[in-house]
This record gives sequence, C-alpha cells and structure tokens, in this order.
Amino acid sequence: MCLLNLPEGSLEKMFKMLLKDALRDKGYMFWAFLWPILLYFIYSVTIGNITNVDKVDFSDIKVVIVEDNMKTAIFNQIGFSASNGSLEEAKSKLDAKEIDGYITKDSTLYVNGKNEKNTIIKEVLREYKNREVLAKDIKGFPIFKQNIVSKSIVERPGASPEVLFYFALVSLFILTSSTVGVDLYCKISADKKEQGKRLNIVPKSKLKMFFEGYLTDALIHIAISIVITIFVTYVLDIPFHGMLLEIMGLIIVGTFFSLSFGIIVSSLLNFKADALTGIMVLINLILCFFGGMMNIQILHLVETKLPFLTYINPANLISKALQGVYYYQNLDMYLENLGILSIMAAVCFALSILIVRRRRYESL
Repeated sequence: MCLLNLPEGSLEKMFKMLLKDALRDKGYMFWAFLWPILLYFIYSVTIGNITNVDKVDFSDIKVVIVEDNMKTAIFNQIGFSASNGSLEEAKSKLDAKEIDGYITKDSTLYVNGKNEKNTIIKEVLREYKNREVLAKDIKGFPIFKQNIVSKSIVERPGASPEVLFYFALVSLFILTSSTVGVDLYCKISADKKEQGKRLNIVPKSKLKMFFEGYLTDALIHIAISIVITIFVTYVLDIPFHGMLLEIMGLIIVGTFFSLSFGIIVSSLLNFKADALTGIMVLINLILCFFGGMMNIQILHLVETKLPFLTYINPANLISKALQGVYYYQNLDMYLENLGILSIMAAVCFALSILIVRRRRYESL
C-alpha cells in the first residue's frame, strides 16, 4: 500500500484513499484478511476433532484405574469400561487377559502387546494428561495465587481449555500490525526506500506525515481485525460470544503497541524493508510461541519458570486478559493485563516519535 505519498487533505480523506488502496492490494488483503480466517478455520477443525474424541464408542475397551476414583469416572464418562482397583488386581487381570490395560496413579499405562485398543487407550490417556495440564495452567496461574484479582471469580461452566489456542491466534493477528509499522518506518526513511528519499525533500513536516500515516494504518488494521473477529465468531462459530467488546479493546490497544514496536525494531536493525518484515514476522512467531500458540503447555512453563515474561510479552498479556474473561467471567484480570499493554503501547509510541524526530541525513 502507498501510505504516505498523498496530497494534503483531511485525515478522513486519507483514510478513505488508503482503505481503497488496501482493498485493491491482493497481497495485503490475503495476509490481512483471508489468512487469519483460514488459520481460524484450520484451528477450529483440528480442535473440533480433538474435543470430539469422547463421541467414539470405547465400550468394549476394558481398563483398570489404580486407586483413582476421579480418573475412573472420567474414563467411564468418555465411554470406556473402566473400573477402580489395586495394583495387584490390575496386574493379575492383565496377565489373565481380562482387561486391555491398566493405568497407575502416576498415569503410566501398561498393556499386553500392541493392537488397536491399546493404541486408543494410549492416545486418550495422552489427551487426558494434556487436559489435566491445561486445567492447572488456568487454576495455577500465579496471578490467582497472589489474590491480585478479586475473590468473586466464578469458574465458567462448560469452559473448554482448547479455547486457549484461539486466544493465541488473537495475539498473533494483533501483533501482525507490527509489519505495517515496519512498512511505515521504511516509507519515511531515505535509506530504506526510494519513496523515503522523495518524502524527505518534500516541504512538509516529517512528524506530521508520520502521525497521518501512523493513525491511518492503525485505523485500517483495527477495522479489518474487528471485521475478522465478528466473522469468525458468527460464521465459523469460534467461541468468542459474549466477549467481543473485550477482544475489540485488546485489538485497539494491541494495534497501537504493535505499530510502534515495528517502528522501534526497524530503527535498531540496518536492513532493507523486505528483510525487516521477515525479521518482524519471526519475532511475532517467537512471542506467540511463548504465548501458547503452538503448545498450550508452554503457558504453564512460562508461568512457573519465567513468570516475568508474562508481564513483558504482549502475546501472554493478550491471552491472559482473555482467559480472565472467558474462564472466570471477571474483568479484574482483563483490566490488569490491558493496563500493562496500554503502558507498553504508550512507551513504544513515545519512543517511535523520538526515533522519527531524530532521523537526520547528511545527503539524499
């Protein structure tokens, strides 16, 4: 998109012109609009297959759970023929081939040989362990242990831990606006693009051009992100119902942070525009990895091993804010993380202004 090479005019006219320009740009529309929807669809299909595991008929698979009534009840609810018993009883039944396997207190599985039933038990047990960790991820967050949020938190009935994947996607698509910040910085820098050279000799305030481009880019990205969120909620049935306003608040604050963050990273690295965009995408993926996009258990590891990272990683802040709304139907946790993100956005915006004002060239 051509973001700054525009005649003088009102911000409204600039926004309309740039929006038309964006709609005509097939590459931009794919990455900004179609790609997020496609990724939401892929995640919904994948997560749907995982959560539908309890709809399969496992009634002919016999399992003994060693001295764990809760686990026995869960496996029976899934559909297994599970019974609770002692370790000696489980071993004797397995030796006599009266059962297909047994599970010890530490969730270790013992079976006879390899067959389809044993594979099913193994996969369901693995999924059970993952869900157990996901539950600890939510209930064991230090933020709750420290009583930072109010005691009126009520756990949401029927809440699914897999929704954390969708929260990580929200983080990713909010952070993608940092690549727009990279593009904006390159367009006003004489050493990055030819357009930057032309803009630096135009008799117009560079800071004013920066503000116009920055605000217009932010408004366009926010508008597209809100449309995508509404679309995936009501068309793809992503479970964002009842929390759209909270997501929109994060989109607005997160977009301003990401734009400024992209400008700061671009100013620190002496690379051309395409290389800077690639580096920014890589940084976003790393941030979202620690935010649980690839593996939700990473959230638990970050909380326990690197707790400081949850307060400086925007992906973690966005995910944690939505967790408070979805799982506990309480705004305390949401507002705390939104507040931290707002402070980060303000600091990064101030730094981006200083960077633009200090740009000087000996010759063009």
